[in-house]
Amino acid sequence: MSIDDQIKRLRTKTRQENKIKNKDFKIYNKCYAFPMKLGEYVIYNDFVMNKIVKLYFKIEEEISVRDMLFFDTETTGLSSGAGTIPFLVGFGYLDDDGFQIKQFFLKEPSSEYSMLQKIKNIFGKFKYLVSYNGKSFDIHILETRYILNRIGIEFTNIPHIDLLYPCRAFYRKRIGSAALQDIEREIIKYKRSDDILSSLIPYIYFDYLRRGQDSRIDDVIRHNRYDILSLLFILYNIENALSDPNSIGEEIDKLSIAKYLKNKKLTDDAEIHIKCLLENCIDNIVMKEAKREKSFMLKTKNINAAASIWEEEQTEFYAIVELAKYYEHKVKDLNIALEIVQRGIEKCNIINELNECSGRMKYFEDLIKRKKRILNKIRRRIVITNS
Repeated sequence: MSIDDQIKRLRTKTRQENKIKNKDFKIYNKCYAFPMKLGEYVIYNDFVMNKIVKLYFKIEEEISVRDMLFFDTETTGLSSGAGTIPFLVGFGYLDDDGFQIKQFFLKEPSSEYSMLQKIKNIFGKFKYLVSYNGKSFDIHILETRYILNRIGIEFTNIPHIDLLYPCRAFYRKRIGSAALQDIEREIIKYKRSDDILSSLIPYIYFDYLRRGQDSRIDDVIRHNRYDILSLLFILYNIENALSDPNSIGEEIDKLSIAKYLKNKKLTDDAEIHIKCLLENCIDNIVMKEAKREKSFMLKTKNINAAASIWEEEQTEFYAIVELAKYYEHKVKDLNIALEIVQRGIEKCNIINELNECSGRMKYFEDLIKRKKRILNKIRRRIVITNS
């Protein structure tokens, strides 16, 4: 047998699913060898990350994806209460051969202690955790089960990257959802075939416990395995999006990412994304919103540059208010400030007559108060001048 044939045979073997039986639980092993493809994404080898580390942990440091443990659970219910059992706990991690997925399936609830002891060792081998909604659900479920089984483990000491939060911030405005499979389908461009509904999974497990066997358990195992595989590709997507704004296809996504970075106090990164967006933006609505965000980023660093944007965008209420503030407090020209405020009030009145003032009332109230204050300042100035 040639060397090429041996390598091909070895790769085929590593790709095959292997079930290791245990008297307490089953362990399912599967390896996805490099290069890995899911939807429109291909991962040729392991990679390092710095942008997502900066986003989550506010540190300037590169970390290898090999230091990360991807995990997901399937449970007997959606409650995080003491009665909910994680009957399937899946892990994923990268090594020289590819992406290893190891799943622990609980054959009998009475054997939970043994399974928890086994997976405890896996958690201790990695520096970071990666999940999807794991901070709010999976980790709490596992913590509860460890406490009830009197097994000591401390999850809070392990830095945790929950991909739900950036996905929700980056993509929900466009696709209307942040569910894992929606992100998988719309962003990664992969659609599962013959997948099982998540809502059916607890019932399938209960049927398995009653009958002792259920062919649909294999569907649950496959569902969980794809959830874990998706985590790797979503992480890859998020890191690319943060590192290179040009890798983001949709303008609305670029804007959402920039706003999220600004809210996370990563202003320099946010400015890079806004600049990239404005250079090639076609959508007028997105462009106006991007200019708004840019002006607020500049407000504390270069208010004159911010004012230039407000001058350009005087048809927008936010720009009217900010420009009035600028002339009142920075330039100290009360007459121009009053003129701008008056234009804003007239604009509000026109819109109100057209019954389109919903959401604009806050600007109207602000402008009325600002007008009174400016007029009082002008009167005091006149009194001082004449005295």
